[in-house]
Amino acid sequence: MLILRLLSLFTCLLVCISASAYSSSSTMMINQYRSLPPSAAPLIIGYASNANSGKAEQAIVDGASVIIWSFIHLNIKDDDKTCNIKTSLDLNEIQRIREKYKHVVHLAAFGGWNG
Repeated sequence: MLILRLLSLFTCLLVCISASAYSSSSTMMINQYRSLPPSAAPLIIGYASNANSGKAEQAIVDGASVIIWSFIHLNIKDDDKTCNIKTSLDLNEIQRIREKYKHVVHLAAFGGWNG
């Protein structure tokens, strides 16, 4: 399911959602929570919206320890109060980056300017 994939990729809060707009995967990913660097180390945060551009990976190589991916949207229907997650992020590419740089913490930004 999409929610399991997002939790594994972004270490987000659990939100009950309906992911009917997305195809479900038969493989389940194990959540691996990552710690922030020790307080003596600088906390360098990068904000990224395109995992395929190479900019997030370059930021990591240059010292970024946290990447915040933008954006994830929660679309709530007024009639039945169901909620769907929508994103244009390439989750497969984010997963590849996450697996390659295991020391980096990945977060997701919900919303946007009209969030």
